[in-house]
Parts: sequence; C-alpha cells; structure tokens
Amino acid sequence: MVFETDPTYIGYFTSAQGQSDARSAVFQAMDVGQPGDSAIYFEVDFGATASEASDAIKTYFQAVNHEIAYMMANFGAPDYAVGVYGDGAICSAIKSAGLAQFTWLAGATSWPGSDTYTSWNLKQGGSTTICGVGVDLDQSSGAFGGFTV
Repeated sequence: MVFETDPTYIGYFTSAQGQSDARSAVFQAMDVGQPGDSAIYFEVDFGATASEASDAIKTYFQAVNHEIAYMMANFGAPDYAVGVYGDGAICSAIKSAGLAQFTWLAGATSWPGSDTYTSWNLKQGGSTTICGVGVDLDQSSGAFGGFTV
C-alpha cells in the first residue's frame, strides 16, 4: 500500500505528522485486510535536499516506525514493513538509517540522486491508460512487500 496525503513540501515532515500518517495508514491497511509482513510506503513527493533528508524527513520516518510498533502492541495491528517512495537521495538516506525496509524510486529523474540510485525495490517509470484511467508503470527488483487481498 502507498499512503499519501500532501507530502510535497518540507514543512509537512514533522514527528506529529508521521505519527498521524502511520496511524491512518495502519487502520486503512487493516480495513482492507492487508497482511502483516507486507509494506506500507510513505511518500516524499518532491526533490528534497540532503539536509532536509537528514533532519525533518528522518524525524517523520522515526515517528512512522514508532507509531507502527505502538499500533502492533496496543491495537493488535499486523507487523507492517515501512517503505519509502521518493527520489534516490531520500530512498538511500531513509533506508540506510534503518527507517525503511523497502524503497520505491520516483519517476522524477531530475530529483536528487534519482539517476544513480540502483538499490530500489520498485521503480516508477512511464505511464499508460487502462479503462480510461491514467496509471503509472512500475518495475520491481526482488521482494518489495507486495500482497494480494
């Protein structure tokens, strides 16, 4: 599952927002029957700088991880893996900090690190129309926390 509200500017990425997003995402995942050991990807949908990644965005993902653990302990939530969707620099920073198990590289090739990041689990690229609806095309590299409901 991908969870997104409005992660398109640095001011969005606070500890309180990470907690709120994680709680909403976990309840939604539970509502649709998403199994444990699958991933919930949280988006960073803009080209963030290295300092933004090391400060506010890491703080946000720390709160996401903490809240998911809290939901498991107090609400019987499954053990969901955390994924990050964003540019190559963000994917690298969040995964190397141990704050995400999976990365989904955004298709915005001009964003920082996107042209050189190769450790992605999912990679966005291209689009098509299916039944009149525009959809992004993605490719996977190994496990990515997917599931079937």
